[in-house]
Amino acid sequence: MATKKKITCPDCGVEITVNNFSKHQNSKTCLNNQKYILENKKLERGICPYCKISLDEFSQAKKANHVRWCEMNPKRNSYLEELHNRTGEKNPMFGKPAWNKGKTKETDDRIKKAGETLSKKYQLGELTPKNKGVPLDEETKEKIRQTQLQNEYQRVCKSTINYKCKDGSIIKMDSKWEVCLAEDLDKHNIEWVRPDPLKWIDSQGIEHNYFPDFYLPEFDIYLDPKNEWVRKNQEEKINYLMNHYKNIYLLFEHELSFDFIKANILEGK
Repeated sequence: MATKKKITCPDCGVEITVNNFSKHQNSKTCLNNQKYILENKKLERGICPYCKISLDEFSQAKKANHVRWCEMNPKRNSYLEELHNRTGEKNPMFGKPAWNKGKTKETDDRIKKAGETLSKKYQLGELTPKNKGVPLDEETKEKIRQTQLQNEYQRVCKSTINYKCKDGSIIKMDSKWEVCLAEDLDKHNIEWVRPDPLKWIDSQGIEHNYFPDFYLPEFDIYLDPKNEWVRKNQEEKINYLMNHYKNIYLLFEHELSFDFIKANILEGK
C-alpha cells in the first residue's frame, strides 16, 4: 500500500496528509495545537519571545502565527523556504505585492493615465468626491470647532517629513522649509521647540488655534516659514497675528537661517 504524502502545517507544526491539509489549516485542531505551542513556549505575559512586543491584542491563532513568522525568530528563513517550496508563496503575511507598489505617475505610464482619467471624470461631474455638497448643520460645525480648539498638538499635512532632533527624538514636519530651518538652528546649537497653540479670532468673532512652527525659548520668539501663496490664502489670520502678537515672525525661503534671524530680528529687539 502506497504511503500518503504528508506536509507540515506552517501554523501548528503538525504533519498532515496533503489531501487533508486545506481542511486542517485554521481548524479547531490546528488552533488548539497553536495554543499548546504557545503554552509550552511559556510566553512572558503574552510577550513575543523573539521581538518582545506585546501579544495581548492578538487572537490566539495570530499569536502563534506572529511567533512563527517573527523577523527575530532564528528559524524564520527555514520556514519561508519550506513555505515557498510547498506553495510558491514568498511572503507569509501579506501575499503577493500590489502591481503598482513603489510606482508613481512619473515612473509608470499606466498610473499616469489612470490619474488623468479619474481627474477628467471629476471635472465632467461623472464622479463626485465623497460627502461633497452635503452641508453640515451649525450644531455639528460648533462641535467640530470646539473639539479642534481642545487639541494641543500641531496638526500636520498628510505628506510629512520625519526630522531627527539632536536628542534623537523624531518630529513630523510639513515642508522642506521647516527642515531647512531646523537643521540651521541645530547647527548653531539654538534651542527650539514645537510650541503650544496660540489663539486668534476671525472677523465673525470665532476663535481658532494657530500653531507656529518654532519657538525659541532663549529669545522668546515664534518663527513660521510661509511662502507667498500661503500668506495670501491665510491673510485674515496673519493680519490678526501680526497685530496681536509682537514676537511672531514669518520667514521666506531665503530667510531660513539663524544668521538672517540674528541680523534682522534679534538685533532689533
